[in-house]
Amino acid sequence: MRSHPIRGVKGKDATDRDMEQNCQRAIVAGKILELSIPDLEVYIPGEHDEFVTLAYRQGTLTVDDILTTDCEIVSKRDLLLVYNFENQLSSGMRREIDYAINNDIRVFYFTSIDEIICKQLAELVDDLKLQKMQMKEYFD
Repeated sequence: MRSHPIRGVKGKDATDRDMEQNCQRAIVAGKILELSIPDLEVYIPGEHDEFVTLAYRQGTLTVDDILTTDCEIVSKRDLLLVYNFENQLSSGMRREIDYAINNDIRVFYFTSIDEIICKQLAELVDDLKLQKMQMKEYFD
């Protein structure tokens, strides 16, 4: 699962275009990470943002509903990737991070994607795989 700013630094003043661009940045980053780290499977909320945005505007979903669902998705993951490309954590990102920390889910922060970040993340993914394998062996 990846957390990223949807409205960004503009907050409530963000336009549809701003939000679409932020989601596209997150989608591209997720795809780059998946290609760079074959063992990494990334769930990118921005890929599903059209439904969320429409439901929010129609009053069918509240911000709390959306973030509660995001945290439920995080609960099913081993790792939360925080793509903080604007160097400002939104309240939604903070909620997802707090949820991950409080539920012993690893959190990996990054502000850009380069070889160093991919290497660090690949090492973390390898470490998580090893931990899972050791747990499986322990309980088998």
